Amino acid sequence: VQMLPFYLPDGFFMLEGLPQEVVNEIKMDSGIRYLMAKPDCAISFDRIQGTAWICGVHREAVQKRIGEMLGKWESEHWEQELEDYGVAMWLLGPQSSGQWLHRMETESG
Repeated sequence: VQMLPFYLPDGFFMLEGLPQEVVNEIKMDSGIRYLMAKPDCAISFDRIQGTAWICGVHREAVQKRIGEMLGKWESEHWEQELEDYGVAMWLLGPQSSGQWLHRMETESG
């Protein structure tokens, strides 16, 4: 995988750091499937590693579409690292009811 991009840097691209959950969505996307069906485009996904190996003349179009999908996915799915248990309990609200978290979700849209 590292040798081909070394000798042909404009022919291959390895996209790394894809969330595992989004790889299946990318594989099922009609735009990606359309590009994969072309004879001069190949894409290989590794959900466990979170990578997409892209080669061919449509490489930039594939990268653009994956970028669009990642942007949408990241806007809908976010994670927050909390410092400790106390912060988590504060976020949940009185008696761990989830009231404050629900209020923040509804107010933020």
